[in-house]
Amino acid sequence: MQVNALSTQGLVHNYEVTVPAADIQRQIERRLKGMLATVQMPGFRPGKVPLAVVEKRYGPSVLSEVVEETVNTAAMKAMSEKGLRPATEPKVEFVSMPSEVPATKDMVFKVEVEVIPNIEPMDFAKLSFENMVVEASDSDINEALERIAKGNRKQEPADAGYAAKTGDVTTINFDGSVDGVKRDGMKGEGYPLEIGSGRFIPGFEEQLVGAKTGDKRDVKVTFPADYHATDLAGKAAVFEVEVTAVSQLQAPSVDDELAKAAGFENLDALKKHLSEQIAQNFGQVSRAIIKRKLMDALAEGHSFDVPPTLVAREFEQLWAQVSQAKQAGQLDDEDKNKSDEQLKTDYQNIASRRVRLGLLLSEVARKNKLEINREDVRKAIIQEAMRFPGQEKKVVDYYTKDASAREQLTAPMLEEKVVDLILSKAKTTDKKVSRDELQKAAE
Repeated sequence: MQVNALSTQGLVHNYEVTVPAADIQRQIERRLKGMLATVQMPGFRPGKVPLAVVEKRYGPSVLSEVVEETVNTAAMKAMSEKGLRPATEPKVEFVSMPSEVPATKDMVFKVEVEVIPNIEPMDFAKLSFENMVVEASDSDINEALERIAKGNRKQEPADAGYAAKTGDVTTINFDGSVDGVKRDGMKGEGYPLEIGSGRFIPGFEEQLVGAKTGDKRDVKVTFPADYHATDLAGKAAVFEVEVTAVSQLQAPSVDDELAKAAGFENLDALKKHLSEQIAQNFGQVSRAIIKRKLMDALAEGHSFDVPPTLVAREFEQLWAQVSQAKQAGQLDDEDKNKSDEQLKTDYQNIASRRVRLGLLLSEVARKNKLEINREDVRKAIIQEAMRFPGQEKKVVDYYTKDASAREQLTAPMLEEKVVDLILSKAKTTDKKVSRDELQKAAE
């Protein structure tokens, strides 16, 4: 095999590869001879079919296999010999190739490949960051306790003649109609509805405020324009409602009994757990802030060309999201008044930045031998499966069988390992701040 460089400037390299016909023919013959022991053809005993007959019958298909394998092998060998790391799949264009067996024509093809640039990571010890630390306050813990108590509320029947208010539960029978016609799916009996929960059509629950047990009301509402049932979207409706019971939700006392119901030994143990959990949540926000600042510092500290195809792919994904947001009227405020030309320029820059940072982080991982091991993959799959109760086995099977899905699942884990490594080399100082200060920094 002979490799001639056609152009090697920038990140797009072009080569011409020549594979002698004799080399191709040797591979063809080796494969055909390997078939002799098992091939079966009418008129011949197994293992006794002449090579010439096998060649005539199977030669063209074997030639096709050899050509494909030779191209792949030759292209990768050419990259290896030149010390290049391809960023994308090489593009192959045939100049000439053998078309019959035995092969008598050299195979010549051109290879175009985008390569990963030489990347020299900066000295991470020169970076410095401030870690915002928020300690759980008494009010934070009390808010969490109130949420737990609210989640354990019990219904207590209201006294006779009690008028329901927001936060109470009305048990109702209802039957709805549109334009005087009853509709399927708009009827229910013995339905417990908490007023103010937002579970029913906007305006429905508010009309039950003041209702008493035994009351009957006509509740008039209009279905939202984006209602999931298109035949009802935007239409006015009337529900005949009968209130069969009114209950008040009573929250339990915040005490040892509440803690035990939540699975803790006593209230102090529950408070300790909540304090640690709240601090952990604040820590995750602080980590996100530091990571954002780190990425900004890395982007500013490195400048190198990026493979155009990778940038184009990243831009396509970004632009699809932007186009969808624009169509739905959900563009960010800073983008709303920009022309498509301005938006494309901005998102081209974002795509370049993302690719550059991705290549940089990959290079740091490679040089420091950071990788995702089996245990990391197992944990990631289990965590993902836990997000789908009742379908855990399907999720595990999916990621076990699909390598590309596994890579998408574990890629963020490798990124976090690289971030941890960089931050361990950088200077990081803790600074105690308030909850509001942390929230402002996050926004």
